[in-house]
Amino acid sequence: MSQNNIYPYIFFQIRRIFQPYPPYSFTHIILKDIFNIQSNNQIGDEFVSKLGQALQQCLYLSSISLDFDEINISQHNTQYFGVLISCCNNLTVLDLNLCRTNISSQGAQDLWTALSRCSQLTNLHLNLGNNCFENQAFHAISQGLESCQNLKNLVLNLEGIYNFSRDSASQLGIGLSKCSNLSILRIILMRNGIGFKGLSLLIQALKHCSKLYDIEIWSRDNEVYQKGKKEILKQLQKFKKLVKLLVFVYDSF
Repeated sequence: MSQNNIYPYIFFQIRRIFQPYPPYSFTHIILKDIFNIQSNNQIGDEFVSKLGQALQQCLYLSSISLDFDEINISQHNTQYFGVLISCCNNLTVLDLNLCRTNISSQGAQDLWTALSRCSQLTNLHLNLGNNCFENQAFHAISQGLESCQNLKNLVLNLEGIYNFSRDSASQLGIGLSKCSNLSILRIILMRNGIGFKGLSLLIQALKHCSKLYDIEIWSRDNEVYQKGKKEILKQLQKFKKLVKLLVFVYDSF
């Protein structure tokens, strides 16, 4: 499909989901795979503008799934997406794949600033893997999580963010500790710089999540694998309300 035809195609996909329902009555949008038809792997301003027009008409939208895997997204467009998402006042479920999008640290900060305004959000699946962020981005993530007081289910993929360090883990832990309603947590920390101490600090912070009963942690780290496996499990076993616990720790290669 040519670049000129992509926008009518997208709106056809959106409309097709909701017919024969009345205009603006739909509650769920999924946009996946159609981005693969863009030959230059770049989301342009026109695309963002058209998608924005569609989202702004979704008065009752409660669930959004957007897959931008391997699509380059500029800081300007990341900020605009954030604004659009924050305007969805009824949003409770957000599945956002930003893996390998070259999103900047400032872009990540803008996104989390927007998510902090989604006061009804209960389920968040966010894939930020294989991007390069500076420490202020993780501080923004922490602040964003603090504002998500209704969050119950969080899946956070930080795989391949090599400068995710012990300090970054500490910042993330501060944010997670304020999620008082969090009950299910999946966190992927493979191939980054968290180390044993960083993972230990993160788990210590989770003790403040009194409703947490299901934890799944993935890590691929030499230090964690060689020194910390038993200690990590010992820490997690102190969580009295845990019903399900899965910890996958691999050696790096």
